[in-house]
Amino acid sequence: MAQHILLVDDEPDLLEFLHEELIEWGYNVTCALNGKEALEILGRTKVDLVLSDINMPYMDGIQLLDEIVKSFNPRPVVILMTGFDGYEKSDLREKGATDLIRKPFELDKVKRDLQELLL
Repeated sequence: MAQHILLVDDEPDLLEFLHEELIEWGYNVTCALNGKEALEILGRTKVDLVLSDINMPYMDGIQLLDEIVKSFNPRPVVILMTGFDGYEKSDLREKGATDLIRKPFELDKVKRDLQELLL
């Protein structure tokens, strides 16, 4: 059975692009446009990994990460961010993130990172 990734980003073009790539790589994918929507999905759907942007409306990636750590079984959470978001990898790991991928990213690196996390 394919592993299930929850993809969270408020940029529709990037969301669609990553959605198509993840499906091509063999994953089941559910998309959310913000952290609030992602929490609703997590409340009703089993997900193996969350891949989330950091800057989003309603509930950003940090607030989402805090809620996942507090309310859901531990699962890998990978944060997507630009180099200008003000967080370091160590800060995000302390909060519970499994990994950090900086935008712009190379698809091959994203694919490798996800494969390693979902072994």
